[in-house]
Amino acid sequence: MIKRTMRSRVVRVLGLSMATLLALMLSSCGSSGEDKSVNADGLTKVRVASAGMIPTSADLAWAIEGGFFKKNGLDVTLTPPLYASDLAQAVMNDSADLAMATGTLVASARAAGRKLTIVATHQAPFPLQIAFTPETDKALRNRGLSEASSVSDLLAALKGMTLGTSPVGSSITATYRYLLAQYGIDPERDNITLQAMPDVASQVAALSHGRVDGLASALGGSATGAVAQGAGVVWDLTKMKGSEALQLVPYQNVVTSDATIKKNSEMIPSFLGALHDAQQSILKGLSPEEAASLKKLVGSQMDDKVYNDTISQVQSLFQESFSTSDASWDAIVEVAEANTDASIEVPASDAIDNSFAEKIK
Repeated sequence: MIKRTMRSRVVRVLGLSMATLLALMLSSCGSSGEDKSVNADGLTKVRVASAGMIPTSADLAWAIEGGFFKKNGLDVTLTPPLYASDLAQAVMNDSADLAMATGTLVASARAAGRKLTIVATHQAPFPLQIAFTPETDKALRNRGLSEASSVSDLLAALKGMTLGTSPVGSSITATYRYLLAQYGIDPERDNITLQAMPDVASQVAALSHGRVDGLASALGGSATGAVAQGAGVVWDLTKMKGSEALQLVPYQNVVTSDATIKKNSEMIPSFLGALHDAQQSILKGLSPEEAASLKKLVGSQMDDKVYNDTISQVQSLFQESFSTSDASWDAIVEVAEANTDASIEVPASDAIDNSFAEKIK
């Protein structure tokens, strides 16, 4: 079963971030002289920071539950669920060896002189979605728009609308701003209100009560929640014509510090290989018992149909190659710049190390 190092839902204690608190706890454990990098069975210990066991973490969850990490000689332990900013901090504080995160964290960290590196892209592209109210969906379709339309036509039709979004600084909101900019649309100038909301529950409530026209979301987020409650109709922007700019943006990367690469480089290809094998196992089809076990881990509270539809979409993000291209890095930087007024001047060669992903067969 998946192990956690702390209670999974503690988020803030005495003003400390989760990553900082975790680092303090780990540092207080003392030392007995034994090799703490290896467990009693001789498996290499790997601490992984992530957003938690949610449907988009299905590959990570199955790599643990299905024994793929163990087969590759690894004992993987998850930190408690962390917010995006804390994922980077966990790695930099040595509270985690690896983090499952968006590449924008690396761009921002590198720009600040913090040595984070992308060692793999394991899910792509960034699955942007908009969940519209049924009334807004009908109005758009009456204008001749659908998922078969071009993404530029849909984005132009958003003028005058209010969309609920994730908190300011989130990769979802930044990616929306990036995509709008590709078509010369500025939300403030073109009367598109992006209304930041603290969490999925508040976003879904706003949509269901008609306080917003739609939700700017990503797969597994508020759009999925809106569908589950019958409050929205989802449009998948990655499936629309003219979404090439979006196709360049990775969704999930495996991120680590330069220090971890230096001291524990043999662990990284073993981790990536197990993650890749878990993805292939899911794609080939799990047995009913295996599928039930995975759902219990990442979607136990979800309606079966919504869960199955979500997992099917997650599978479409799995990558045959885990390498990250220079073009993808350029897109990552543009997305990160949407969260700041500053220019980020970080070359791909400083932020990406594909040598580990290239070992995956």
